[in-house]
Amino acid sequence: HDMGDGNIDFDTTIPGYRADIRQYSAGGIRWLLVRDEFGSYIYSWPESDSKTIQGTGALGHDRPMLPR
Repeated sequence: HDMGDGNIDFDTTIPGYRADIRQYSAGGIRWLLVRDEFGSYIYSWPESDSKTIQGTGALGHDRPMLPR
């Protein structure tokens, strides 16, 4: 199941770092495909460990962003 794409913004911890992501779910496993300027990576974990059943859209940190 294609859960959609998104982006990763770690600007407060790694200024300027950006990555394109896409999530999938198959056979009880969540898959996260990441592409950044350094390469392409695949991460996976049990679907039951995911915070949501649907795609997240964008991943980052739980703290609110402060205005610049």
